[in-house]
Amino acid sequence: MSRNFASSIVITGGEPTARDLVHWLSMMAPGLVTVDDGGVSTLAAQHIRGVPADVASLPLDLIREARVDRMARLRPMHDRLMATTVMAVDNPQDVVPAFLGWSAIEFEPTRPRDGDRPGSGIVHRCERQPRNLAEPVACRFPSYVLALAHIDHDEKERRSPVWFDINAMGNFKCRYSPIVYLRCLAWLAGDVKMGKAWRRKTTTYGIELTIPFGDLGVALGAPHVHMRTHWDAYVLKPAIRDLDAAGIDLHPVWHRATGYDRVYTGLTLKISRATKDKAVRRAPEKPKIHLPF
Repeated sequence: MSRNFASSIVITGGEPTARDLVHWLSMMAPGLVTVDDGGVSTLAAQHIRGVPADVASLPLDLIREARVDRMARLRPMHDRLMATTVMAVDNPQDVVPAFLGWSAIEFEPTRPRDGDRPGSGIVHRCERQPRNLAEPVACRFPSYVLALAHIDHDEKERRSPVWFDINAMGNFKCRYSPIVYLRCLAWLAGDVKMGKAWRRKTTTYGIELTIPFGDLGVALGAPHVHMRTHWDAYVLKPAIRDLDAAGIDLHPVWHRATGYDRVYTGLTLKISRATKDKAVRRAPEKPKIHLPF
């Protein structure tokens, strides 16, 4: 995805879980890369009849992309995502839904013509939800969101995109961890827009990023968190555990105002990639009890 999306997307409303957001990114992923030799992106190439111009509709294979084994789990996830709103830091006035819904689709093959690829045809959207995971679906997103996340957004500015590991994100527990993970990837890559008062320093192990306290909401994608204790309990400590499993080391250091122990002025994030694969942490085995018979 584009560095701009990874460094600027903010969840402004709704109650999505970490798994919901990972599923959201997984559904968008096929539409974020350029696949045709002529430079035509998946987003531009896929067209579904009956969809407005400001809506991007991506045909998806749920079995491969959804990473959910039952429809009973998938439907509540989509309901929560449709109630979720997002914005980009650069355009706070453009608050849009994260997800616009899904429906079953039917494929109408066309007669092959010169230049047509085998299996080309027209996709029609049905007015119903899919009945099972094997049925092809169309997932609808605001065009603004997919255009912001598409890698062409970076290629125009001659920057390489951010490559995120959707499998590593699958075990995230904290709802803020997916956004913090994308932020860390973008900040480590460098050349992204940041606040004027932010300070980025390159170190031997990674980077150190100092952020004023008032900017933490947009910086970490949690605009509704305001207290330092809440930052630690609900965002930073859970995210540290989640990102550790994804190969990112995150170490926060708080800054206090001079002479005031409980007045915090900012936060320094020490971010680096894990230098080696960490051993899987296993729960200690319970002692075995040997009965006398």
